[in-house]
Amino acid sequence: MQGLFFFFIQKFADHSTANVPPQAAADLRSRIEQTATYLPDGSCPESVATGLLEAVALANGEPVEQTQARFGGWVASHLIRVAGGLVEGSWGTLEILEHADDLIRSLARDERISEAPPVHEAVRISPTELHLVYYSQRKLCGVAKGIMHGVAAHFGETIQVDETAC
Repeated sequence: MQGLFFFFIQKFADHSTANVPPQAAADLRSRIEQTATYLPDGSCPESVATGLLEAVALANGEPVEQTQARFGGWVASHLIRVAGGLVEGSWGTLEILEHADDLIRSLARDERISEAPPVHEAVRISPTELHLVYYSQRKLCGVAKGIMHGVAAHFGETIQVDETAC
């Protein structure tokens, strides 16, 4: 996994310690401190990243997919900020989602990462509808859904996501 994305998972986990009971917060804090540091322009083992999201889910007493979705919603505005000049000023939610693969390739793809990147293809059906195919062997569909809703929230828009399978 790209180190930049893992950085945001660590930041989310750190942020999550404030919202859980003291013992769960201490356990999560310990997990964060035991996790190695990965440079944003490097890579991180997939199991470390997913393990940290699982620890956040455990601390919050929620299903992992719910934690993934919360993380996705939380990280969306950070990713838009990081993308900066790659995002055109006239774009809204659907344009970001339509061009997400290009943005991801520009920001986060690293040849040293051995995991297969997710499949991400978009077709603009109409001015208000986008058909998006997302497939990840990592089973991080919750993160993808959260990011979609987070992007919409960033732009003050509302979207409907119909998921047929992860």
